[in-house]
Amino acid sequence: MTKVLNKRIVLLILVLVLPLAVQAQNQTYFQYKTDEARLVFFSKNLSRYIPHMVRMFQNGKALHEQIWTTDSV
Repeated sequence: MTKVLNKRIVLLILVLVLPLAVQAQNQTYFQYKTDEARLVFFSKNLSRYIPHMVRMFQNGKALHEQIWTTDSV
């Protein structure tokens, strides 16, 4: 009895999850690459934020390097 129930549960999970996996494979995404980073986004409308995101990443990286490469211990 439990083997039949387990098979039904597995079948139900596959039926529910399989369409999501197929939809995820068909997702269109866009990339923007720099020397230091690669941005991946899923909507063309977000491309207007790329200059801001790149600048924020570069500023954060510069601050991180400034903090952790100083000899003040």
